[in-house]
Amino acid sequence: MNTVPCPARPVLCIGDYNADIVIVKRPGQTEQNAAAQLLGGQTAIPQGQTSVSAGGTVANTASGLARLEVPVSVAGCVGQDSFGRFSLHTLEEDGVDTSLMRFVSDAYTMLTINVEDEQRRRELSAMYPETGAAYALFQSKDVPDETLRRFGMLYTSGIILSAEPSGAEILDCMARCRGLGIPVAFDINLRISAHGWDGRLEEKFLRAVELSDIVFGSGEEEYAVLYRTADYRAAAAALGDRGKLAVCKNGAEDTLAFQDGRQWSAAAFPVTVADTLGAGDAFNAGFLAAMRQGLPVGECLVWGNATAACSIQKLGSRNCPDSAGLQAFLNRWKQ
Repeated sequence: MNTVPCPARPVLCIGDYNADIVIVKRPGQTEQNAAAQLLGGQTAIPQGQTSVSAGGTVANTASGLARLEVPVSVAGCVGQDSFGRFSLHTLEEDGVDTSLMRFVSDAYTMLTINVEDEQRRRELSAMYPETGAAYALFQSKDVPDETLRRFGMLYTSGIILSAEPSGAEILDCMARCRGLGIPVAFDINLRISAHGWDGRLEEKFLRAVELSDIVFGSGEEEYAVLYRTADYRAAAAALGDRGKLAVCKNGAEDTLAFQDGRQWSAAAFPVTVADTLGAGDAFNAGFLAAMRQGLPVGECLVWGNATAACSIQKLGSRNCPDSAGLQAFLNRWKQ
């Protein structure tokens, strides 16, 4: 099984592109009335505690890869609205190729509303519109085989898989990559609170994992749920025994990886947390950038943890460092 992206070809990212609205609660305020008051035009938040920024799980990782000097393109859909143009513009500023993106006139670019407590810990995440957002209109024919052959890896996420009709379309695209010998990296991203969970979704996610070479996921929140076990390590190790590279992200705990009977771990960096939004997406960018350079799995985990650590020290979801910033961070911790 080929888990190493071709260093001579760019990475193709397909998934969700949106704007993030972040609401920080006042002391004693509930998530529901914070969001309701803000959307109702009332002053629910102290000055400076509400922000709008570009987001999207796959978009965040694409941005991070570009900042780390990995050639990267994005494919998918945004609405023909200001948020769609904003999303693509911010990616282009980071050096991401957006020529494969498609504007659609009959759907809105998705908005995510994240409510955080005073310590910037996420308590609630909601999406608007709940169904029918533009990213869900991706079609596999948007990236035919002749286009896919230009790339050294496909990266995607459970966000686009959960939606329809894009769920079936991205599975077809992943299957075609497998047939063409193009490695597939997949971030599970269940988001049960937003999408629910049933047998149909479970089947889709299990199929996506089967079509993937590299699988990213939270140990307790995703591996454990997807494989119906309290022992997420065993579930990830079982994937590794089948040749896949299974990566477990565990917040402040050690990050783990499993493949072919081997296990690696890397400690999280003990930095001051300003905001955890987008931390997992930054981790994926750092990990894949290191893998593209041919670094061993243990070092890829260190790079992933370092990019996540850089991200969580700032507000917002797009704080992956550039190559010089990442190296400076790693050098400080090696001293």
